Amino acid sequence: LKIIGDVCAILKTEKIDLVDLQEAPIALRYSAVSPKKEIYNINNKRRTLFEADTNSRYFDYAYFIKQNTLNSLASIAKAK
Repeated sequence: LKIIGDVCAILKTEKIDLVDLQEAPIALRYSAVSPKKEIYNINNKRRTLFEADTNSRYFDYAYFIKQNTLNSLASIAKAK
């Protein structure tokens, strides 16, 4: 919570969402690392290992993630 408070103070806004990518779902992790827009990096080895793990897991489950998303969207559309 201290981190988000510090970020809010620096950016002068309360409109911040902070996500621990280690604990995030794989699709969110992948969407965070796939654009390769690095803002700040303190440990290149750790970042590289995290990105490799994320990419590996994402591509292992990409088919199932896509199918789940399509099924969810179809359910939502059907409910309307």
